[in-house]
Amino acid sequence: MVSNNLNEINFLESDFLKFEIYKGNRLSELIDTCNSEISKLKIEENKEISNLLKRIQEEFIAGKLEISRISDAHISGIGPKLTKLLNNHGINTALDLQRYRDLTFISGIGETKSISLLSWYQSILINADAKKPKSISESDKERIGLKYRNFRQDYLNKINHAKTETKHEITQEKNKVSDQISSIKNQNQVYLQEIDVLNTELSLSNTELEQFKVITYPRFIVQSSQYLFNAKGSLSIILIVALLGCLPLSQIGAATTSYIISLPTETATFTITPTITGTSTFTRTVTPTETNTPTATSTSTITPTSTITSTSTETPTPTLTRTVTPTRTHTRWPTQTYVYVPPSGGSGNNNCHPSYPDVCIPYPPPDLDCKEIPYRNFRVIGPDPHRFDGDKDGIGCEK
Repeated sequence: MVSNNLNEINFLESDFLKFEIYKGNRLSELIDTCNSEISKLKIEENKEISNLLKRIQEEFIAGKLEISRISDAHISGIGPKLTKLLNNHGINTALDLQRYRDLTFISGIGETKSISLLSWYQSILINADAKKPKSISESDKERIGLKYRNFRQDYLNKINHAKTETKHEITQEKNKVSDQISSIKNQNQVYLQEIDVLNTELSLSNTELEQFKVITYPRFIVQSSQYLFNAKGSLSIILIVALLGCLPLSQIGAATTSYIISLPTETATFTITPTITGTSTFTRTVTPTETNTPTATSTSTITPTSTITSTSTETPTPTLTRTVTPTRTHTRWPTQTYVYVPPSGGSGNNNCHPSYPDVCIPYPPPDLDCKEIPYRNFRVIGPDPHRFDGDKDGIGCEK
């Protein structure tokens, strides 16, 4: 579980780094776009000033042409009659001649007179072009400049807003990830404390189990049989058969061999010291001693000692002393076993998403809802891809 939590921390840190890079790239793209538009604004401003000046100049020239009437001019070969004829064709001013390149289509206007009319038009045009304005007015300049300054400021405000918003989002996500990592570290601390307690208990259990390493089942049968052979009657036979019935043939042979080897042997020592006296006596003393020592090993020792002492003038008087000291050991068996059962949960399975450590919920897709899973009130940590923890309190699918 500690390892899974460490992996979850690495996942959160990596995911936050990707988020930060993504937001930084988006901000850079927006700044580049805004700067590009700002650089275009100057071009657009100059273009608008140029177009305005051109329109002013065209209006100025058109005005000069319009006020230059044919009837008021002194054009060679054009008198009142031809002037009236030109008026009938809609030609009254120099501006009206602007759309013509040849006037010979009019009856009475030959090539010479056509050239005279067009030459007059060109003189008026050249004179007007020489006097046309060279720049726009200061008021027009200020109006256009203000317009594009506002455009430029809008882009700068957009950049500043994007910077502030990106910084806020990154800070908010960083705080969220930091809280999640802090929570996971606290969980790890609790798990480590529990592991320390379990290791201490395991160490104590191993110490207690050390004394039982020498105990085997065949040895138990041998020790039990030694006790049962001392029992009387049919009870001993029934118990021995019951014990042997619990062993396979191979272990029965091993148990029998161990028992025979462990049987005690009797050693007698005789010492005869003849002494001639006037009386003859015979004494026999038998002193058996039995000691029960509960240890983890089995030992049986019988040490008989026989002594015959004869003192007689005619008949020896022997004294026989025999001491039998058997030792029987009772075995204590372990009564407690410690088994560590690791905590269950989704994080132990590679197919289970680590955001739900107490249950097994697969990775998306598909995107699951609470009604599609059997779990309720389980812990949620990390990114929560299925969005089971809608109120962000760390509990998923609350009832």
